[in-house]
Amino acid sequence: MLTQQEQEAIDRLFIVDPTTEESTWKGLKADPQNPTLSHFEELMERATWLLALPISTAALARLPDIKIQRFATEALALDANRMKEIQARKRYTLALSVLHVQRAQVLDDVAEMFCKRLLKIQHLGRETFEAAQKAAQERLTRLIEVLRDVTHAYEREGTVAERMEAKARRSSLIERKALP
Repeated sequence: MLTQQEQEAIDRLFIVDPTTEESTWKGLKADPQNPTLSHFEELMERATWLLALPISTAALARLPDIKIQRFATEALALDANRMKEIQARKRYTLALSVLHVQRAQVLDDVAEMFCKRLLKIQHLGRETFEAAQKAAQERLTRLIEVLRDVTHAYEREGTVAERMEAKARRSSLIERKALP
């Protein structure tokens, strides 16, 4: 059962603004844009607006979803003036059905976009991790090469200074060969 305030709120949906010549009903019926990341803000505004409407759809609780969907489809074909002409009880049922379906759709779209955002974050995180892992592997490889060179230098004959100097000469030769 709808309260008097909810009935009045539904009736206000059908009032046509004389300057824009549009009603809130038209906005309620409007198809939301595709749930893409670029439309996230618009979708969140729509979700906020739909959920803030002071109309509860609890009166539809006993109706099967298929019937609510059928009522919503019927109502979507009607403009504000046609809705005002319908008997009040049916008008409220049709309007509630549209509101119920649109709220469910916008919540589904928000959830879908949230999942897309999480997947994008996960993908970027994976790429960043792989780049850091590759850099760490390259750094580790260079450290192992330095350790190998120091070990080879240590195993050679001569003073420590002579061995390190031979290692430095060898490293600079390798680096010159590696340059294009």
